[in-house]
Amino acid sequence: MVASAVAIVNQLTKKFDKITDEIASNLRYVGLELTQTLEEILLDVEDLAQADLKQLASGLRRLTQTADRKITQLAKEIQEQIADDLAKVVAEASKEFEKGMDTYIKLLHLCHLATGNQILLNYNLVFYAIKLSSRSEAGIAEPIYALAALARLQRKPEHPEEAHAIAAYGLRQLLPVKPLKELPLEEKPEIWAYALRASYAHDIEAKINGELLTAWGITKAFAELEEEEEF
Repeated sequence: MVASAVAIVNQLTKKFDKITDEIASNLRYVGLELTQTLEEILLDVEDLAQADLKQLASGLRRLTQTADRKITQLAKEIQEQIADDLAKVVAEASKEFEKGMDTYIKLLHLCHLATGNQILLNYNLVFYAIKLSSRSEAGIAEPIYALAALARLQRKPEHPEEAHAIAAYGLRQLLPVKPLKELPLEEKPEIWAYALRASYAHDIEAKINGELLTAWGITKAFAELEEEEEF
């Protein structure tokens, strides 16, 4: 069973600042071997760190449309390797909880809520995309776009919105919240970045908030208040 938000909060209440600082300083190493492999494969097409979004989207599209054995193998390894790397980064905070992407994403979100550390949220949005990319209906392209987003965030942390836009564009068929009009990535990257944030809010944030509100009795208190007002 995935650790509840309340269990994590109760366990880490007095350690959030310390744990968050440690996690934030090490997130850039998560999936580093994978992103370096992708860069090597992609180098003949585009420079992953320096290319603009139009060039990068074009390069990724051409790459994922081939039946290249390296790309196929890389796509299969992403979810497991990211989870393994994250396990090492959050080891102290998650040692009493079940291992897995669901727990790690929840843990990072709660650390962000407790401390306001934006680095954690920036990375967590990409980890959420990586988790989505492992769904049965995903093909080869989705995990590769998610990995490219992680690489972009590692190389250009000052522009996290670019990484989020890349992830959302590559996973557009899997996002629960989609742009009203699906424009090319390079034309409106901000709508794609927003789509990822909105999907994250729908799938992750709302669920965690619901767990906390229910556990702390706030949901019940509101329900009782509404009943009193009806009378």
